[in-house]
Amino acid sequence: MRYSGLFRPIGALGRAILVSPSTRSTRTRIRASHPAPELLERRLALTASPTGLGAAAHFAILGLQGTPITSVSTIVGNVGVSPGGSLWNPTGSTVTGNVTLSAAGQMSGTGKVLGAVTVDPAAVCVATSAALNASTQYACLPAGQTFGSIVQATTVAGRGGVNVVNVNGNISSSLTLSGTSADIFIVNVSGNLTLTGGSGLKLAGGVTPNHVVYNFTASRSTLTIVSPGVTAGTLLAPHGQVILTGTCNGAVIAGGSSVSLLPGARVNEVDFEIPTVTPAATTTSTVAAAASKPTANLDGLIVPLVADSSGNGVIQTTKAGRR
Repeated sequence: MRYSGLFRPIGALGRAILVSPSTRSTRTRIRASHPAPELLERRLALTASPTGLGAAAHFAILGLQGTPITSVSTIVGNVGVSPGGSLWNPTGSTVTGNVTLSAAGQMSGTGKVLGAVTVDPAAVCVATSAALNASTQYACLPAGQTFGSIVQATTVAGRGGVNVVNVNGNISSSLTLSGTSADIFIVNVSGNLTLTGGSGLKLAGGVTPNHVVYNFTASRSTLTIVSPGVTAGTLLAPHGQVILTGTCNGAVIAGGSSVSLLPGARVNEVDFEIPTVTPAATTTSTVAAAASKPTANLDGLIVPLVADSSGNGVIQTTKAGRR
């Protein structure tokens, strides 16, 4: 029998299929290669939803990578100090939650701490790693919407579920995220944040601060929020210096040269979270079964792909017909 030489790719199920020009034929010669189940599982993993901040989400202020924290302000929530870092909490300042240090002697000042002060380097290490890993993951997500520098008041409308927004530049004017309570925003920013004159990172509709994170991706960045500016959501800046005299309803997680909460500043801890969605169960046996029993639909010709028992890459099937 002569073949037309018509090759059609069938994606993950094989490289090519050679089909007889007679679609009425009861014998079709197929050459295909089957991917290992592990490869299919890896492809499934790449489509997984982004994760939250893990242990890093339980802090109002978390200093990363030896960052010193100065708080002449009010912190409503917990504070974490990384190895090599410090916390200066002078008279007139208040931390309503707990302070977790990496080593004894990292905190100074006579300000109030209403919770416990503990030394737990392992807990801080876990939180720090979670923050850095999350930042890397968020930066790699494909963006649904992309903007240049925000230099005038801008509103971004959510599209449901997880919204990944890229800002390729600085934010120097108000940015409002609008949507419903089901909208989650991950905003990757390649530049700096400078909010003055009442500008802020705002929310509209039903969007809530626990569903918003701003991920500052530059190797060096500066985040400046001047009173009466207000930000809503977590500010994640692994290499960012933070200067705050306004209000943050969320968290500040930063690893730049310093985190400075100056007089009048206030951070109200709101933990960023991504609701867990349980996907349909997929097991190795299920994937293996899919890999061993694929089918191909070629211009209406339904071809069952059975195991290559001879091991020569040629599969013979005796049943084929039109759908």
